[in-house]
Amino acid sequence: MSQAPPRTTPSPRAALVVVTLAILLLVTFGTVSAMLGGSSNSPRQPRRPTGTTLLPVRATAALESIKQPGVPPNNVSDAIYIPTHSHVISEHTSRAGLGLFHATVRFQVQASELEVIDFFKKVMPQAGWRVENVGPPHNGGGIEVLGQIAGSDGWYWQIGAIVAPTTFQTASGGALNGMTPFTIELYQQNDPD
Repeated sequence: MSQAPPRTTPSPRAALVVVTLAILLLVTFGTVSAMLGGSSNSPRQPRRPTGTTLLPVRATAALESIKQPGVPPNNVSDAIYIPTHSHVISEHTSRAGLGLFHATVRFQVQASELEVIDFFKKVMPQAGWRVENVGPPHNGGGIEVLGQIAGSDGWYWQIGAIVAPTTFQTASGGALNGMTPFTIELYQQNDPD
């Protein structure tokens, strides 16, 4: 009759080694991820759209007058880019129905209407917006590039970049300068649909 092999129990030392290795791996990978930039709630800097001279610049400073404490959330305002050398014409902030945020800022930039439309069509997706529509706005002329992004506040946010036709002005020396007005409409959605 053969005897069963003696039973062995796991050593507390072996269990301690496994736990120590797991913690060491977590700390190491966490540190490496943080050093390399890891995941961030900030969108990446969009590249210059091909076929245009317009460079994207974060609109944070230009939109400062419409911000309220915590609204829009940083991930939304950090994802708004406008063409470099855009100038603010006017701004307006209101609480839409149900107390939802709604703001409008009007700009102008020395560029053609098509360049500005192409700018928003290409830069908005690079900045994290899902472009939902490009076409006439619901209340006026021009072309609207409409996008949506999920805010870190739990709301969906929509942006409409409404580009008006270019107007031409005579500059010194008789040259014509094309100025294109555009409007950024930013609002909180009460329903993502």
